[in-house]
Amino acid sequence: GLSDATYQIEDLIERLRNYLNSIQMDDQQLEAVEERLDTLNRLKRKYGGTLDAVIAKGKSIEKELASVENVVEQIKETETEANELHTQLKELVLMLS
Repeated sequence: GLSDATYQIEDLIERLRNYLNSIQMDDQQLEAVEERLDTLNRLKRKYGGTLDAVIAKGKSIEKELASVENVVEQIKETETEANELHTQLKELVLMLS
């Protein structure tokens, strides 16, 4: 009867809501994929026109970054050594005074 029809209408409304939500999610996913493709295409144009060229550039940048990080670490170690030598020098000056 009437309650069955009401139940079916409510069920249909819920299904429509779920469908609309899935469409909106698909639009968001599509937009995200399009943004990634756009970024990839810009990188391809910038670094040689192929995905392999982009990957090679990425690896090159990683190596440069590792090298810079290594230099930074060496600078820190050198600063520590310089501070230790400065402290030792102060102690020697005090001993000579």
